Amino acid sequence: MLIDPLKSGLVFLPMHFTRNALIHTIAAADPELSSRAGLKYFLDIEVPPYPNASIFETLSTSEGREVPVDSSAVSVYEGATFRYNHINGKIDGLLTYQAPTKGQNQVSVIVTQTAPFRLRERVQGGTPAVNTDVEGTTKYAIKAGLDHKDFEAWGEQFWNLYQAEARQFLTWLPAERWVSATQEEYLSFVLNFTPIPQEVRLRARVVYQDGTEPTVSTKMSVSRTPLLSVLQCPVGPVALSIPTNAKYYEVWLTDENNLRLSEVRRYWIDTMPTLADRYLMYVNSLGGWDTLRLIGQGSERLTVRQTLAERDLNTSTVPELIVINSEGDRSLTVSTGYFRQDGAVYLRCLQDLALSPVRYLLTDKGLESLRLTSNQLEYLNDERKLEARVLTFDLGETTSNFSRMAPSPPQPTRPTRWRGLNLRYILNAFGKRTGEVGFAQLEKVYADNEELYKPITRKPNTPGDPDYLAPIVSSAVVAGSTPFPSVAISRLGTYNRSNCASGFVGGPATIVIPAGKYGGERPGDADALAEAEYATLNTQAYADDNGSCINNTVPFVFRIQNNTSSVGGADTPVIAIAGESADIVANTSAGGTQTSSSTYMPGTYNILCRVAYSTTPMQACTLQVVGKGRTATVTGNGLFLFENVVINSPDSPLTIKVENA
Repeated sequence: MLIDPLKSGLVFLPMHFTRNALIHTIAAADPELSSRAGLKYFLDIEVPPYPNASIFETLSTSEGREVPVDSSAVSVYEGATFRYNHINGKIDGLLTYQAPTKGQNQVSVIVTQTAPFRLRERVQGGTPAVNTDVEGTTKYAIKAGLDHKDFEAWGEQFWNLYQAEARQFLTWLPAERWVSATQEEYLSFVLNFTPIPQEVRLRARVVYQDGTEPTVSTKMSVSRTPLLSVLQCPVGPVALSIPTNAKYYEVWLTDENNLRLSEVRRYWIDTMPTLADRYLMYVNSLGGWDTLRLIGQGSERLTVRQTLAERDLNTSTVPELIVINSEGDRSLTVSTGYFRQDGAVYLRCLQDLALSPVRYLLTDKGLESLRLTSNQLEYLNDERKLEARVLTFDLGETTSNFSRMAPSPPQPTRPTRWRGLNLRYILNAFGKRTGEVGFAQLEKVYADNEELYKPITRKPNTPGDPDYLAPIVSSAVVAGSTPFPSVAISRLGTYNRSNCASGFVGGPATIVIPAGKYGGERPGDADALAEAEYATLNTQAYADDNGSCINNTVPFVFRIQNNTSSVGGADTPVIAIAGESADIVANTSAGGTQTSSSTYMPGTYNILCRVAYSTTPMQACTLQVVGKGRTATVTGNGLFLFENVVINSPDSPLTIKVENA
């Protein structure tokens, strides 16, 4: 197949969709406060002041109150919930899309579409006075969104779980498409994983119509791409110099060793004549740029509005009407033409075009802004037929004049250049310093006297930009150093081994990530990378390879650990585990621990707990079967049954923990 092998061992970072609602809950203040009057909860959003900055600044502060505590039965302390971002909201409004340039033939590196951020929790007030201030770990945002139904299921795990398997470009269009020989086509890909490759290559495999042996080659490449940057890759036939005798070609991204980072997408060259060829470019919900080829009949229309006034001619005739203002709006009505392949899929994907905040028509003079005026879209029809849709757009701005000029030649202007701003350390694949320093931003100045260009213009200094200023080696920077190394992680995974031999039970694997494996320029950045690696390794496959197998024929004992305490004079319960003829564990009072005198063989058990209070009021409590995810809430005398609890030798002692509710 000549397709490069997929790169393994990548750790994908979780990201937050800013075009969906983001919610954060601050846990309730201490339930033992004598008064909760005046409790205030504050949520600060902290963001870097510019892309790739090593500091955070407070963007906004929100104040809230906790949900009132309902103490009629079981007391529930919900804390305060904040909806801290929504579409065009606080974080989403900071991020920006960057449209491709007409005829783009290099990979663009975009750092304005993603950003790190932090949430700081502050709680004040109450009696005795509360004054807490907790800064959260670094999170990552991307200007993208999912449909509400999919967001509920995938919102928290799309980028680190789904994307780790799919390696999807930022598009929902089919993986195989028909394109014309001159079509501009773009694919975007977000680098939300570590280790970041030293070089990213856009590779293509061309299959020829005459049966010539397929060829694979690197079409473009870019180096020094920062973590979380979005790569915008031109993949049209012209940009990739696809030969005219090609039948189809496939594209994907690799690292410097030609290990594949992305999925593979295929483009068939369409040589059939068409009535017309128009191209719409729009930003999709994932933040990539899609091209829609329109081959159906279209028409452009000018709608003119005129403002009239009367002019008195001082005669007996009717006053003259004169035009004092004339302006027009141009519109485009065009058919998509029949979809030759995956028609039902394309119809559903037209929703992305309809919902897109930015659309352009590709013309010989560049990109012309479009506004969709069709307010209905039939995207699903059970009848099997050839499908096409007619769309109507407003074209560009209001016009008052007419001309027929060719695209303008370059105009002589005062020479300018870009100078660097905000020097920063260049980091390696694990977030540690490489020994190089570079500029985070570029500022436009006049070349003759270094005065600031008017208006003041700045942009990120990113690889692939024609004005990019490459880093330089600094003898003052120790390669491999970092101010904030990651702390060690040595933690059991949440999956038990499932492939142990008969008579043995599987246990979890210990996941170890050594201290200092990752680095960061801000506190918590390196720890976030280490936690992301832990999450990547915490799988059933890893547990099956590295988990323990323990003899499951060793008897176990039951235990009750009663940690309840009286609050406000309420009575605490005594707890026992009942047996058929005698208690397995006798009454256990507050602060006490009892263990069964007999042992039991591993198996499946029904555990019956007896709860008894002496007086009222009764202190509410919870019963928890430790390690089994089984709990019960107790507010009075009674029997409580935990059915079908699987108990193995390593569970000894099988503990029922009793806590205040």
